[in-house]
Amino acid sequence: MDSDAQQASNALQAISRAQRMARQHGPNNGMVPLVWGGVVLVCLIGYDVLPWYWAGGINFAAAAAAAAWTKSYQRHLPVKPLKVEQPWLFGVWSFYHPLVLMGGVAVGTHGWHLHHALPGTGTVIGLLDSAPLLWVGWQQRRRTLGGRK
Repeated sequence: MDSDAQQASNALQAISRAQRMARQHGPNNGMVPLVWGGVVLVCLIGYDVLPWYWAGGINFAAAAAAAAWTKSYQRHLPVKPLKVEQPWLFGVWSFYHPLVLMGGVAVGTHGWHLHHALPGTGTVIGLLDSAPLLWVGWQQRRRTLGGRK
């Protein structure tokens, strides 16, 4: 009877380890939103640091590289569950992103009429734009590493 209890305990521990590994190595581990949030933040800060023509080209290259990384990352994940958590994230963000950018363009245009660029505009827009992606990615990552559910 004691060996049956030990076997059951070992089986439950093995199931728990398998579930934890599936969370850490699946598409719900938060890496994709974190990477995209970081790319958006760095790219928009680039408009404060670099001339607009350099920043535009670098941003295009960064977005293409991030898209290629996302495709490669998701293709090579060892765990592919049937259900992906929060599939709405990039759909909602695709409406939020242009609104933030249009607001930034409006502020930048106002500053241009004053004959000077407003310092830090790209940084503020980058923080506002990347915040939802970074927050959701951080929450998913924390959950997969054993944090609060």
